[in-house]
Amino acid sequence: MNRVALMERVADAWNRDGLDYAVAHGLEGYPESMGRDLDVLVPRDQVSRALSTASEVLEDHGWRVARPAALWGRRIVATGGASRFEMIEVHTVSNLSWRNTVFATRPGTCEFRGLFRVDPWLSLLKSAVLPLLAGDFEKLQRNARDRRLTIDQARAPGELAVFFGSDLSRDFVEALSLGDFDGAKSLVPELRRSTTLRSWARRPISSVRLTLRSILRRLRQPFSPCAPTVALVGPDGVGKSSLIAELADQDGLVFNDVVLRHWRPGLLPQLGSMVGRKLPAETSEGLRPPRRTGGRLHWLRTLYYAADTLLGTYLKDRVAASRQKLIVYDR
Repeated sequence: MNRVALMERVADAWNRDGLDYAVAHGLEGYPESMGRDLDVLVPRDQVSRALSTASEVLEDHGWRVARPAALWGRRIVATGGASRFEMIEVHTVSNLSWRNTVFATRPGTCEFRGLFRVDPWLSLLKSAVLPLLAGDFEKLQRNARDRRLTIDQARAPGELAVFFGSDLSRDFVEALSLGDFDGAKSLVPELRRSTTLRSWARRPISSVRLTLRSILRRLRQPFSPCAPTVALVGPDGVGKSSLIAELADQDGLVFNDVVLRHWRPGLLPQLGSMVGRKLPAETSEGLRPPRRTGGRLHWLRTLYYAADTLLGTYLKDRVAASRQKLIVYDR
């Protein structure tokens, strides 16, 4: 059974259970295909039921299910399928928010796409509004292939006016409907300022809570990895670089990205650059090999790069791992 048919089974089980859910992202290619993950807005008190039901359906069809750390919301990641290398991620959120602004906490008026309940307002938020506020313009342009970005939902300007004001919302919707991404991008500073100030004025207590939660989440990132750090070792010529390139080119795997490191995290600059010494040439992967000889003051270099390894592990590698990125060292 392919991924689309399997997730239809999950949606059918949710419908029969009477869950109040709506898919916000992941159905852009449906019914021919689906995204690597399904983002689903579910009320907080129904999240456990939604994930348990999805896990049961997937496991009944022979898929292996894992539950990563809930730093970015509770979710499941399943692997299986005919090739044993397919994956499905079901990512639940109890609200769609940015900084101190909550845009939605429950699904509104839903329509069905196949067996999936979809709220066009949530889809607009996830496909356009949140990427724009976050500065992810590449994602916004990718999502432009989704027909919902033609702004065919007439209520969008009215809904957005609560957060941005009438004039700014109208300009934003017009830019998106015309595919004017430069115009939409130019509105970002004003959009951010407007929604931040309006949220502080309308919901000051909630704004404080969301701001603190955002700070705590950043502090938790180094201690909440949900992807491993691995090292590929072996003599030159055995194919380490080829294997890494193959990993990086894979689409739709469990990990959101593959981060390539050479021999250290690289949080601190290379010592040679600090004393004006010419550094070794970069490799084809854009990495700089380490010095091969100890030289004088080798104990100082050892302590310096040990500090880089210790600090970089937490401040770079484990932060990236908390975002479900695979860290690969090729030495």
